[in-house]
Amino acid sequence: MGLFSGVTNWLSNVKQYDIELDRKTGVYIAGEKITGRLKLKIKEGKEIKCRGIRVKLQGKGYSHLKRTKTDSDGNTETEHYYSNREYVNKTVTAFGNFYATECIDGCGSDAVFDVNSGGGEIPINLPKDKSAEDMLIVVRAMDMDWGKKDDLLGEILIKPGKDLLLNGEPQSFDCKRRGKKEKGEITLSATIVTRDDESQYLDLKCIKATGLRAAEMFSFLGNKNDVYVQAYMINPEYEESNKVGLPEPTVNTHLPGGFELDIPFQMKLPEKGLPSSFECGGLGWGEQSYVRYSIVSNIDIAWWGDPSSRQFITVLAGELPPISLFNPLLKPAAPATEIYGCDCLCLKCFDKGSATMNVCIDKSYIAPNERLWMTAFIRNGTEDACHLRVFLHLYGIVSAGGISNRQIDNVHKSYEIYTEQVPGGGVVIWPSDNPKAIMCPMIPPTYQGLPEEKKKSVLFKRVDPVIWYYQLEVKLDMPGMMATDIKWRVPFVVGAWPIKLLQEMYPDMYAKTFEAIESAGIANEGEKSVMMKKQKIMIQI
Repeated sequence: MGLFSGVTNWLSNVKQYDIELDRKTGVYIAGEKITGRLKLKIKEGKEIKCRGIRVKLQGKGYSHLKRTKTDSDGNTETEHYYSNREYVNKTVTAFGNFYATECIDGCGSDAVFDVNSGGGEIPINLPKDKSAEDMLIVVRAMDMDWGKKDDLLGEILIKPGKDLLLNGEPQSFDCKRRGKKEKGEITLSATIVTRDDESQYLDLKCIKATGLRAAEMFSFLGNKNDVYVQAYMINPEYEESNKVGLPEPTVNTHLPGGFELDIPFQMKLPEKGLPSSFECGGLGWGEQSYVRYSIVSNIDIAWWGDPSSRQFITVLAGELPPISLFNPLLKPAAPATEIYGCDCLCLKCFDKGSATMNVCIDKSYIAPNERLWMTAFIRNGTEDACHLRVFLHLYGIVSAGGISNRQIDNVHKSYEIYTEQVPGGGVVIWPSDNPKAIMCPMIPPTYQGLPEEKKKSVLFKRVDPVIWYYQLEVKLDMPGMMATDIKWRVPFVVGAWPIKLLQEMYPDMYAKTFEAIESAGIANEGEKSVMMKKQKIMIQI
């Protein structure tokens, strides 16, 4: 049962309203399809009149920062700053009389739907007693007008079995309007999909609607249509006439008392441009900052509070990592470092001896709960015990407010992913034939923001409310707050794709076997003496 399932408007007559995901963990990688079932029950003796039952996929980033100012009289005032950015917002009809694509704001005469986001998909559930051969569908390009009736830009009549399914390729159809030829054409494709429960749906895709007329009152100032495409089934025996327009959709849906709905749904996550789910609560990242995704269903009631149900999901960014991230990284060889008990600015005192840290990692990419392989040679030439520590440093930037009053917080959190004590005079060797496995914790994959939209004015640029990235640090931590420490920091990427999965899906691209690295500061007995000579370290093991 989903989070907040069954929570309904107090005026509604809903007994049960649940979203059940097929994947019980609720974790998805960008580009995957989210499948599940929508279960609804109406109270006995009650009824609901609506425009349909929708299922939405929503994802947004949000931030809230506050600043306290004190004037000359000692009075304090707190100002609040907010930002949000929508990463995905798409709706499908689970039950009703008409189906629609997403709306493309301000696209004018040409609406081209993004294949990556699935914005042009119009899944139409097939009744058990019907097939695609029996269907007759009206497809209409519409201009959305907030607060009044949407404008018809052009419409077509198709028989999916004959016009789309037999050919298998996208087809373009000339538009009509009120029975007469109209500017523009609509390009469609379709397939029949059978679910695991043997139910079927027509996977209708609108690829584009181009050359559309301008519906705005002041069209001479430019075509600013906000275009979406809707589709709905009509009587298969209907015969088209050039004198009148096609039948309009029936917008009213009646849900009688005792009505029960148990119907599958699916939504496709965009493949690119999605940050991973991220919660900043408790990290001090502003008052509240997050990236959240959810599946929401609502009973679409005009001018009234919609009964709804929401199920939160976890999304992992799906961009493929560049090959360069899988090259070994070697800390540049350096002579032994003198260790001081006090090493502050120019002040160095209390000489403790010397220490050496040579380290190599096999890659600078890792997925959560995956292993990073490390080889190393560590020598503690002091009398004091110290610690070898490995950190993943998370750096974040929280932005809130407008362009003119932008407020930014730079934040930081460290994850210690390995620690080991090195006794005074001790040596640590992780050779290539027995490297150390360092496990990545369950942390959100790196997100450094989307490219800014190319707008004429900077005022219309959207800023990510929160972005984050990582650095890997290997540290020989000597005792004492002001003692000399040896550190090595490198940029590091946490991704969503496990390496073995990358190799299975893209063998040509990721054919390299990511085994433990072959060399490091000291990797084996042969290399050990070579490195010792280079650094003029005289030790005996």
